[in-house]
Amino acid sequence: MFRLSKNNIEFNRVARIVSGEDEGKFVKFVHEPSSNSGFFIYESNVKGFDEVPIFDTWYESLSKLIDAVNEDGWLLEWIK
Repeated sequence: MFRLSKNNIEFNRVARIVSGEDEGKFVKFVHEPSSNSGFFIYESNVKGFDEVPIFDTWYESLSKLIDAVNEDGWLLEWIK
């Protein structure tokens, strides 16, 4: 389990929130430089992200995304 940082973020990989706000949800961090030069957090109640709708939040920079995750107190674990 870990707190998110620039050194341990993995894009397009699913993690579970094990502690903090939204505990139990699944998240995926996505960087889409070709479409908007930003970063997304996709959240779902389902590990495979098959559920509709999937909630997403856009951030203009990686540091703002990491700050938001840590403000919510997320402790994460990567899903294999």
